[in-house]
Amino acid sequence: SPGGMVAGCFEAVRAMLAAKKSSGKPVVAYVDECCCSAAYALASVADSIVLPPSGTVGSIGVIATAVDMSEALRAEGVRVAVVSSGSRKADGHPAVPMTDAQLSRLQADVDELAGQFFAIVSASRGLTVDAVASLEAGVFLGQAGVGARLADAVGGLSDAMARLEAMAPKG
Repeated sequence: SPGGMVAGCFEAVRAMLAAKKSSGKPVVAYVDECCCSAAYALASVADSIVLPPSGTVGSIGVIATAVDMSEALRAEGVRVAVVSSGSRKADGHPAVPMTDAQLSRLQADVDELAGQFFAIVSASRGLTVDAVASLEAGVFLGQAGVGARLADAVGGLSDAMARLEAMAPKG
C-alpha cells in the first residue's frame, strides 16, 4: 500500500503491538512491492521486515492539503457564504480565504502527527526519533531500505516465511 489516512492508524499500531506482546509470537512482515506511510507504520510492528529487490518502504511522514478556491469562485461570480461556530471551524474550507495563521495551525498539526509517527518507527526499528525524521519521508527501494534500517532483508515471500520459522519458539 502507498499509505493512507492517519485516522486510526496509530491506534491500530498500538493494538497490534499489544496483541504481539500478549501472544509472545514473532511477527514478520513481507512487503509485496509497496509498504509506505501508514502501511509502513503497520508493518513496523513486525520483528522483521522482508522486501523484494523492487519493493519500497518508507514515506514516514504526514501530509495535509488545504485548497483556497475563494478567488477562483469570486472570479466566476460565485458567492459562497460559510457559516460556522467558532473562528477556526472553517479553517481549510476551500471557499474561505487561507490565512498565514490557518497554515501555521495546519503545519503544527502535521508536525505533531509526524512526531508521533517518528516515535512509533523509532521504538520498533531501533532508530532514534531524529534518525527517523532525518529520512525526510524518503522512499527506499530494496537494499536501500535495508541500508536505511527500515527493513531487515531483501528476499521473496519464501524468505520471509523461513525467517518467521527460524524465529518461532521451538518445542
